[in-house]
Amino acid sequence: MQFHPCVLPISTRFHNAITKQVQQASLDYYSDTLTINFRDTSYNAEAGGYHPIEIMIRNEGDKWRLCYITDFAYSEGVYPELAIELDFNIESNIFRQMFLAPCAL
Repeated sequence: MQFHPCVLPISTRFHNAITKQVQQASLDYYSDTLTINFRDTSYNAEAGGYHPIEIMIRNEGDKWRLCYITDFAYSEGVYPELAIELDFNIESNIFRQMFLAPCAL
């Protein structure tokens, strides 16, 4: 898979990891859009661990464009639930972090 340049400094290693996941899942390279989820099944509100991550890529001609990278974490409180903690919305050129105002990438 080839990728369009991005406003964020994305490493070749990251692109290779995305390509590997698409290949391992036997996903259709002719799809318009793919959403990839990375989850550590041991992650929970009490013990913590690696946060779930969601990445969306869009096929644009002969290359793919990274649309967003979103990190989820358990919110605090009596009934913790997964919420967006970090969101790099590359298509909209906006970064959001839980409890803070959005800013431009």
